[in-house]
Amino acid sequence: MRFICLSLIYVLFLGRDASAELRCPEGSSQFERQEGELRYQWCARPSGEKHGVWVILNQFNHVIEVGWMIEGERHGEWRWRRQDGSLKSVGWYEMGEPVGRWTSWSVNGKIVGAIQHHAAERWPLWLDVDGPRDRQPWV
Repeated sequence: MRFICLSLIYVLFLGRDASAELRCPEGSSQFERQEGELRYQWCARPSGEKHGVWVILNQFNHVIEVGWMIEGERHGEWRWRRQDGSLKSVGWYEMGEPVGRWTSWSVNGKIVGAIQHHAAERWPLWLDVDGPRDRQPWV
């Protein structure tokens, strides 16, 4: 299932601009709402439970957040971009819980932060380019 979910995200959103229509999983339909300059698009089941692609677009139709929802929980890789479309951060969820390495980039594309989430630990491990450092709470 993870391969199908992630491949769908990459097919639709490899570039900065979004497809006009999401490809929702069977049993889900596309929904959309506008809030100021942001447009939210997502797939949901008839019950309202989000299930499928979740996207936020800016006024230029650039994707600023994209990920996958399964049974109302964030799951798999999520990407956040700045208003100009440059990559801001990438992280992973496993049924709503942050897992694995999360990385953030500067506007110039330099890694400015990385964090390693472990399922059994309350606070993630902050990473430097050269390796781990002291644990600090996620803020």
